[in-house]
Amino acid sequence: MKYNHTISNPGLPETPTSPKIFGEHQKSPSSQKIKGPKPTITKKFENIEVNEGENVALEVTSGPEPVTKVEWFKDNELLRDQGRFKIVSQGNVYKLLVSPIEWDDEGMYKCVLLNEFGLSSCSAEVLVEGASKSFFFCVVSSREERTILVVFVKGTESNLTL
Repeated sequence: MKYNHTISNPGLPETPTSPKIFGEHQKSPSSQKIKGPKPTITKKFENIEVNEGENVALEVTSGPEPVTKVEWFKDNELLRDQGRFKIVSQGNVYKLLVSPIEWDDEGMYKCVLLNEFGLSSCSAEVLVEGASKSFFFCVVSSREERTILVVFVKGTESNLTL
């Protein structure tokens, strides 16, 4: 079915018009999204091993695309700019500063750069070496009068039979 409508204006020629029908492959102008480049990462931070008590800087450099938001995560938990954690942006360089690093800061870190067109991210592991890792032990006695000492050191377990 085709619709025609004639518009009459005095002094102007008559022009037939038909309503615009947006088909399967056409979108209305108001539903079209503006496309643009998502952020890119040109320099990523890498896995590092540090000593407890050191100051650590994780650094990411972005490309020329605009970055509207930067988020840092440790073990999938969003980090805040507070306490020993400082989040710094200088031009297209984004840093997470941890000062001083402690053994429980060990984990997987992730930086996410966002803009209205998408996101880019990079991740790396931070290992913390140091003598002051927390530990606790438990003494277990058995019926055979043997004593077992169980020592837990941050995620590991060691048994010693006495």
